[in-house]
Amino acid sequence: MRRAAFALLLLAGVVGCYRLQTLRRQASKLDRYVAVEGRVTLGEEARAAVEEGATLVVQLLRPARSRNAPDEIVSRSVLFAPGDFHFSVPRARYHVVTFVDENGDLALDAGEWWAPPTRWSGAPLALEVDERAEEPSRDAVLRREYELGVVVDLDDPRFGPESGEYGIFQPLRWPRRYPMGIFFVEPWDPDRTPVLFIYGIGGHASQLAPWIDRLDRARYQPWIASYPTGLPVDLVAEWLARSLDELYARYELSRLCVVAHSMGGLAARAMLGRYDDDSFVRGLTTVATPFGGVPSAAFGVSWSPAVAPAWRDLVPDGPFLSRLFALPGPRHAQRDLVFLYENGRASDGVVPLVSQLRAEAQEEVQRRAGFPLGHAEVFESDEVWAFIAEGLDRCANASRDE
Repeated sequence: MRRAAFALLLLAGVVGCYRLQTLRRQASKLDRYVAVEGRVTLGEEARAAVEEGATLVVQLLRPARSRNAPDEIVSRSVLFAPGDFHFSVPRARYHVVTFVDENGDLALDAGEWWAPPTRWSGAPLALEVDERAEEPSRDAVLRREYELGVVVDLDDPRFGPESGEYGIFQPLRWPRRYPMGIFFVEPWDPDRTPVLFIYGIGGHASQLAPWIDRLDRARYQPWIASYPTGLPVDLVAEWLARSLDELYARYELSRLCVVAHSMGGLAARAMLGRYDDDSFVRGLTTVATPFGGVPSAAFGVSWSPAVAPAWRDLVPDGPFLSRLFALPGPRHAQRDLVFLYENGRASDGVVPLVSQLRAEAQEEVQRRAGFPLGHAEVFESDEVWAFIAEGLDRCANASRDE
């Protein structure tokens, strides 16, 4: 990855008819995804349980094909207060069930407050949690293609460079071949602050190893987001937020810090906007992130015979980038920005400086620093890591009340 992983998309015309056809079909499927969304309200007693610390669980169900079989849980969202939920999924028949999870097992137990399954008909749903469940519901299986909290070895070839290219051109098939999820490098330790690392387009988990090796493991524990980078960035942000919420419910996180490279910074910033001031997400450092897009993306979208959905999100002034800063996220979260440039050039060889230094991005950060490095050289820089480490220190010690 000496040069732009972005450039891979502009070479689409020479990668072969099969790959182009596959990319075109997968992009078309993603374009047909639908939003299953709505709002959850609570009855008086259910509200009291949530105010005492219970969480809300919204589960998206696919009705079983046979009468005696359980419904499949397609996806799950954990809420910490009544409000909106959203799932981006392929068009199909769905039911939505919501309940107050009083014991933290993410399953419906007898006696817990719930709203029985409601059929989704295309319009936003209004669900009121005000009934007691008479029977537990533990036999449904969460049907997802990702894992959370599994300890892995980054030397596993499935986390290597081949996964990066495949994730651009076949994002929907990617989870069948490569591990998708938020993975741990070591077992969970409640006494250390987790740091989530997110790579950018065409990237892969093992690319983050130099940063992970420099992390002070006495104070922090590294987490890695492993995902196909051809997906729409908003879809990645939604997945990240939902996954982190589930990990929060599982481990009772007090804080989380995020470090993101390139397009991973866009996904991280969009994810951050989904949280309010009381969030456990307490810091974000972005490195060489194209906040203003990449001019060549507009050319690629116009002229390439097949385009990964993520590439569309990098078009300057496109819909995704136009709304990226609409939601501020936690006001007191530590935010730092690293920009890169090659000597004699107004870019790092991939992302223009003007994009990395978009005004809205600069306005919301506490610190920013520039380094004369290429886009992928940054992983080996001790100077860049020293700057990141200072941000992690502020994140780990930040108070919500500051």
